[in-house]
Amino acid sequence: MKNSRKRRFNKKLLVIVAIVLLCLLVIIGPIKIFTSEEKEDDLIYNKNKSFLIKHEVIGIVFKDIKCTYDGKNSLLTYKIVNTTDKKIDLYNYEILVKDKNKKVLTTIEFSYNNSLLPNKEVEISNSVVGVDLSDARYMNLKLNTKNPKKK
Repeated sequence: MKNSRKRRFNKKLLVIVAIVLLCLLVIIGPIKIFTSEEKEDDLIYNKNKSFLIKHEVIGIVFKDIKCTYDGKNSLLTYKIVNTTDKKIDLYNYEILVKDKNKKVLTTIEFSYNNSLLPNKEVEISNSVVGVDLSDARYMNLKLNTKNPKKK
């Protein structure tokens, strides 16, 4: 009789411990997931929506913008999409990256010299050496669709 009471007590204790552990996991797990800063491989991600939104200039859209900082350099990746039904020759462009006070943090000048076919996209990455863009807030684009060699 003592053995059956002991077994019941052990089963009840096991159930109680399992319930407590499950409750702790349910409560602490989401808190840990949602409060941790998004870091992978020691990268800091720019999460400012005003910076990461898609930008459109003359039928060319810059979208899926991602910006990381590794403690020394920033990496800006994005897709360029021709949303028109005509080929667009893109020779170069300039990206002005600004802080929350709209002060220019850096200027990225990129020589592209290619045609963007209608409704096609291309993915681009720009490394920005020695500049932390993890808190950049705004981006202004200046595109050159005229051949600089022709006058």
